[in-house]
Amino acid sequence: MTRSFKSRLILLAWLLAACVSGVRASTAQAPDQPPANAPTRQPARFFAVPSPLTDAAVNGIVSSAQAFLRTMAERRIEPTLVFEFAPARTESNTELYLASRLADEISTSLAGAKRTIAYVPGSVSGYGVLPILACDEIVLGEGATLGPITPDGQAISPVAEVTIRSVAARKGRSVSLLNGMLDPSFNLREVRTGDGKVFFVPAAELEEFRRLNQVVSDAPAWNDGPPGVLTADRARNLSIASLVIDQRAKLISAYDLEADLAGPGSPGEIRPVVIAIEGPIDAVKLAYVKRRIGQSVAEKNENLLIFRINSEGGDIEAIDAITTAIAGLDPQKVKTVAFIADRAVGLAALIPLACDEIVIRDDALIGDVAQILGRDGKGEPLPLEKRLPIADRAAELAAQKNHPRILARAMVDPDLEVFAALDQRSGAVVYVTSGELAANAATLVSQGTIKPAGELLTLDSTRAKQYGLAARSAPSLDDWLQSQNLQSPRLDQPTWVDSLVTLLNSSWVTGLLLFVGLFMLILELKLPGVGLPAIISALCFMLFFWSHYLGGTADQLEILFFIAGLIGVLLEIFIFPGFGVFGVTGILLILSSIVMASHTFVWPTQEYEFRQLAWTIGRLTFTLFAVIVGAVILGRFLPSLPFFRHMILVPQQADIPGSAPIKPDLDPNGPLTFLLGERGVTTTVCRPTGKARFGEYLADVAAEGVYIEANTSVEVIDVRGSTVIIQKMPA
Repeated sequence: MTRSFKSRLILLAWLLAACVSGVRASTAQAPDQPPANAPTRQPARFFAVPSPLTDAAVNGIVSSAQAFLRTMAERRIEPTLVFEFAPARTESNTELYLASRLADEISTSLAGAKRTIAYVPGSVSGYGVLPILACDEIVLGEGATLGPITPDGQAISPVAEVTIRSVAARKGRSVSLLNGMLDPSFNLREVRTGDGKVFFVPAAELEEFRRLNQVVSDAPAWNDGPPGVLTADRARNLSIASLVIDQRAKLISAYDLEADLAGPGSPGEIRPVVIAIEGPIDAVKLAYVKRRIGQSVAEKNENLLIFRINSEGGDIEAIDAITTAIAGLDPQKVKTVAFIADRAVGLAALIPLACDEIVIRDDALIGDVAQILGRDGKGEPLPLEKRLPIADRAAELAAQKNHPRILARAMVDPDLEVFAALDQRSGAVVYVTSGELAANAATLVSQGTIKPAGELLTLDSTRAKQYGLAARSAPSLDDWLQSQNLQSPRLDQPTWVDSLVTLLNSSWVTGLLLFVGLFMLILELKLPGVGLPAIISALCFMLFFWSHYLGGTADQLEILFFIAGLIGVLLEIFIFPGFGVFGVTGILLILSSIVMASHTFVWPTQEYEFRQLAWTIGRLTFTLFAVIVGAVILGRFLPSLPFFRHMILVPQQADIPGSAPIKPDLDPNGPLTFLLGERGVTTTVCRPTGKARFGEYLADVAAEGVYIEANTSVEVIDVRGSTVIIQKMPA
């Protein structure tokens, strides 16, 4: 019986356990749980807040945020709103009524968001601090500060006081501390009590506070800095700032956000365009990118520029100009995103640093700025004298766009050793050099080496996201566009005009254009009238300068030089034959214009520029040699060709019965003054140079500023060295 009772107890216990497990299982599968396809990351959107604020900016931010909240509400999602505040400009402060209005809108009409975050990568002062304090959470950049609120020289505004009280009540912040930021002269004390809490107490209320609380310490509130100013570290210690983060990508990672791309702080829809930057980057690619940026922003009013990058570098000056053009876009009007499609290595790694956000394709690479690409597409080591300036430029771009500066430098400087370190003051992971780690050993705890000395930093998609350089990664550009709800953006790829310009700027086509242009010019001088050779020559030079103008190497100066040189040559031929000055000057101007139009610099200053100049001069010398050889062959064989024998300028027998046979030309070094006053007949067309017969002699002549047909009676009016000047006899 005992055993039977025990068995029953065991069976009952087993049944109870099974029931409990079943209840738990059913609870885990309750219908109020998120569906399987629910987003795993918190939907969010960034909104750029300019400095100073304007009516249009406030209207645009509020209307865009409200529209986003309505869209999310239809999907029963409470998103996060992130307001990114631009650093304050000392010469232009935000108006109080605009700051108060935006602060009120954030804390009231936008309360449907799960949270509002103020991201402040740089220092903000003046009334622009008010909407920052109105957000649920504040994230500051390293070195950022908040306050003072009242601009220098202005009285404390009652409107600002009301806004401060309202913000403090809604967001649970210390009204005394905010009043101290509003009025730096406010005598504010920082008091610590026995339970470890910190209070900010006006000096006039300190005795009453001591009577009611156990005070452990009492010190001036602004003892460690300027009155009314909160540093990032202090704001973090006082729990006013949730995080201290030096780039947007880390914020997205810290809050696990799936951030949509918001418009750049202005009302209206997002108008995206994808601009392709592929292959070696030279002056031609620079001109293409600048044209596309100008057309997208100025003509098509597109406010989201997505640069699809797949390049291993190129020319230093071209890439620097591209980064300047991208970084110089107004962030309140245009947002820029770099999508690394495969490679952004070499100097091409600087281009993503100039963009507001970096997105990298899975398995793509960025970094390794070890070389430049020459004209032949082959890599050349980065000159030592250029390494540090380029590293400084990379860090400058990263700082401007809130990317990790030390990582940007590490892509260029192999001597730099980079560590990840935990900042115990802010709780953030920062990237520092070995020297910075040693100097701040009390507050920085090493988390390992990111890049050892002697190497250049190269990041794949995983490490780029981990270190905060890339905001996110995606399998492809289309996948990323779909995740951002950017359907079918305009794809701006090179057109046939861009392809033609690239072809015409290639070395062999440029040499061919110059050869044909010069050769046809010589051929035209040997043929009467303005014919096909002149048209072909003009077309070749037009294509040469047009392609180099669109390619970014030729400008108005080079074109003016060429036109001036051509005029000088024509003056020498038709107006002042034998004078020499106009001809020599014209030829020098033409050659100079061709050399200057072949590269961006006017005079070389760097080693690689001297190499480019030597290569251009060598190509031009070879072209001129080929033209001379062609002219010799032309003069020897052209008169015997059936089609040209009646067009070439050759001596002809004068149509005079019984005339003596033609004799060789006179010795050009001999005296020809005996021909003064002589009359003869032209045997060729004179334009103005040609040949004429005077009795038994056939002489080289030049018409006096006019065109003279063959078989025309002429008279010698002057002799200049070996040139005989003639004029047409009156009828």
